[in-house]
Amino acid sequence: MFGKKDRKYWRKKALEATKLEEWDNLLSFGQKMIELDPKDFDGWATKGDAQYHLGNFDLALTFYKKAIQINNKDVLSWQNFGHTFKSLDKYKEAIKCYNMALDLNPLDRFRNNGKLRDSLVECEKLSK
Repeated sequence: MFGKKDRKYWRKKALEATKLEEWDNLLSFGQKMIELDPKDFDGWATKGDAQYHLGNFDLALTFYKKAIQINNKDVLSWQNFGHTFKSLDKYKEAIKCYNMALDLNPLDRFRNNGKLRDSLVECEKLSK
């Protein structure tokens, strides 16, 4: 069993909060992960996820950017960074993020139920 001083404990709590759509709890769990390790990109991304779902898109961008600065190969952070830009109608920025996610994981063009590819195509249309 993991203790409260263990990052895995807080990650598990974050996953549970996501399933229950408890965004305020998700935010605090991400903060706990960062307190244990300020370079925990997943903690920053978790805070980004919480802010995104709370409708605080500018804060979400800040946290996703930090996650990507720590680990620029995290496909999910790039994807969520793109979704956040899309929510702000910043389609060109979203396209860059989606392309980065696809460059990092080309198989995602065919997986993920096509959601990432669909988002990319939608943003390409809207940016014209």
